[in-house]
Amino acid sequence: MRGRILTVALAVVLAVVALRLRSQNSGASGSTGTSPSLPQIRAEQTVTGSLTSTDSLYPDTTYYKAYQFIPTLGREVTIDLSSSDFDPVLIVNGGGLAQPIVDDNGGPGCAARISQAFSGRGPYRILVNTTTSPHRQTGRFTLAIKAGSQHVKDRSENNCSPGRVSTSSASGNTSHSIEVGQTRQGSLTRNDVPLDSDSTYAQAWTIQGRAGQTITIDLESDAFDAFLFLRGPGIHGGRDFQDDDSGGNCNARLTATFPQNGEYEIDVNTAVGEYYVTGPFTLRVTSGSKQKSVAPCHRNSQ
Repeated sequence: MRGRILTVALAVVLAVVALRLRSQNSGASGSTGTSPSLPQIRAEQTVTGSLTSTDSLYPDTTYYKAYQFIPTLGREVTIDLSSSDFDPVLIVNGGGLAQPIVDDNGGPGCAARISQAFSGRGPYRILVNTTTSPHRQTGRFTLAIKAGSQHVKDRSENNCSPGRVSTSSASGNTSHSIEVGQTRQGSLTRNDVPLDSDSTYAQAWTIQGRAGQTITIDLESDAFDAFLFLRGPGIHGGRDFQDDDSGGNCNARLTATFPQNGEYEIDVNTAVGEYYVTGPFTLRVTSGSKQKSVAPCHRNSQ
């Protein structure tokens, strides 16, 4: 079994964040007063929209669209911003915050996520924004607020490759999800996240976990030597949460127990030595544990 941890360098946007922090007292940030002109969004609501060239501009020349949110005092919420057309940045300001909260890649793939309780009564402004590169990105997005806390990725967990975000709906950052008891067919393609450290592609699938719940993940493919990772709250890397050939015949099988409640990420990947290989696969998640297979892997590198 290969002992490595999936790590992709996070694009540093300190200059962008600095501009946004300075803008908190500007018209972009707004005051703490309710603005009837802003669309409202509530907990347990999902809205879709589009950033366009007619939207407001930050000093860093990125477009943004604003929504207004009034939280329940002290209740944790998770705000997610995703897009297949641009690399999203999520900003929350107002409501007595000392400075805006900014997130780039805290959610699955390249999605942005902020998860916390708000101590003020608001209202807060949620800004749908983008990274500075590519220049002046536009396109469709989904903004959702859910009750409760969800895992926010840190730098070591980042699996976003911002340069691969396109202005087409055929972007490789399509959201994938699976539930316990389901079998899904997929395909690893050149639009997925390239891991330059070992010359492979990775594709993320989200799954909801319950603390103490044991599952078995099977990744099978006739096109490549399967490798998978499980990441999320309470997981800090290590061989217990990754697998190469335990499914037999070059397939991956991982039995793991969720440390906490929350959203986890299964990363479909390939073995080291197969240079950016792609192809169809089957991903299956079952309840409980399964024995490891002893069938050897004899696949030739492709």
